[in-house]
Amino acid sequence: MSTSLFTKLVAVSAMMAAVSGFAAEKNMVQNGYAADAMSGNRWKCSKRLVFNPVDKCKGLSSFQANEKYTLAISPNFMKVEDVTNYRLSGWFKSAGKGPAVLYFGLIMYDRDFKEIKRKEVTVVQDTETKLVADAKFGDIKLMLFNCDKWVMSERMINQNRLLVAFDIKKNFTDLPNRNLGGPIAKFEKKGKLYEVTLKRPLQKTFNSGTMVRQQLNYGGYQYCAALEKNISDDWEEITADIKGIAQKGAPDNMFWPGTKYVKVVILANYSMNKDAKTLFTGISFMAAPEKK
Repeated sequence: MSTSLFTKLVAVSAMMAAVSGFAAEKNMVQNGYAADAMSGNRWKCSKRLVFNPVDKCKGLSSFQANEKYTLAISPNFMKVEDVTNYRLSGWFKSAGKGPAVLYFGLIMYDRDFKEIKRKEVTVVQDTETKLVADAKFGDIKLMLFNCDKWVMSERMINQNRLLVAFDIKKNFTDLPNRNLGGPIAKFEKKGKLYEVTLKRPLQKTFNSGTMVRQQLNYGGYQYCAALEKNISDDWEEITADIKGIAQKGAPDNMFWPGTKYVKVVILANYSMNKDAKTLFTGISFMAAPEKK
């Protein structure tokens, strides 16, 4: 056996031993262990990830994010089940000067692999009502039966937070609801009815009698493991457990309504510190160990 081949075999064996030390169960994240120089290229990144074979964690090489606001999304869709308790985990370290701010979590997708956005599942409770007149493509005014429990604050209106969801179901089986209109610009009570003015024209036609509700226009992924977390200059494991599919809303400890698949998302160096650098490795998503 040649020396070069022997060296490669030893390196592979060492890497496999390190991986097995991280997880006895099957890790669903592809290229989460920074196994080679090409691994980072397989992640979808807003900025380039650098392969770091020197600064290791538990024998594994690492990815290094050197630029501000580096967004990294894992390569593969991972199917999830309602009854299984899952654990998201990863090892992180600051490698620059000053604080490195981290966001670490999941992106939700429906059965058609379409991303589920926060605004599509964030309902305002007890706001179900109906159209009392047709709302046609291009219209900006809606006539609704009752909006007494709708959020109407000027602050929320100015922030473009208020939406109208169409073709809703009382049991929330319409979620994620992508038939959204708005943002809402104004409410005006007219007798027992409400005229709701939108800031943007409707992109579809909805008939009188269509059931609607109010939903909130918030963005952002489900950062269940780390939300604006300052990471230290020592390797640190960050984890989150998640189980079940929520009926409504965007909780941090459950999958959002309609979720069938997920991907891991990492937002590194999310601060004004231009010298921040983040290392990470051992990114895993798998069935969580049963509690004894």
